[in-house]
Amino acid sequence: MNLLYIILIMSLAMPVAAQTTSASEFGRFYTTPRQRTQLEDSRNQAPREEIEVELEIEVIPETVERQTVIDSITVNGLVYRTDGKNTAWINSNSTIEGSIENQYTRVQEDDVRSNSVQVRLPDNRTRVDLKPGQQYDINSKQIYDVVNDPISPGPVAIPGNTEPRR
Repeated sequence: MNLLYIILIMSLAMPVAAQTTSASEFGRFYTTPRQRTQLEDSRNQAPREEIEVELEIEVIPETVERQTVIDSITVNGLVYRTDGKNTAWINSNSTIEGSIENQYTRVQEDDVRSNSVQVRLPDNRTRVDLKPGQQYDINSKQIYDVVNDPISPGPVAIPGNTEPRR
């Protein structure tokens, strides 16, 4: 029976204890009437005087990085795998991470073949098939081998190779 009285007294005392908390304990959403009056007064006051601050803006000259304009595309190497990813090295960039795409050339992974790679030029119309060690001169539109001998547009027999090259 005593337990019942204790529970009853506790249940009646709890709401009274909860009501004695002040508005400041709840944060800024709950304010006293005096605080609300101060907020209203400050909101209704005339705008404060604007202060002008002189700013000094320092202009930093931009350093323009010169991009090297390439005049040729060179196939440095080629790895063809029948059971894996093919890799081509063009102008010292490789397709190991995926396709090569920059302002001069585009090479998709599918463009790498067993003995050559198809390089797409920026105009998206010109495609050049190059073998390792060959270089395509963009200005003259000529293909050169490693020793810079021009390969003529017609078929040329390469020593050790029975197949003419175009």
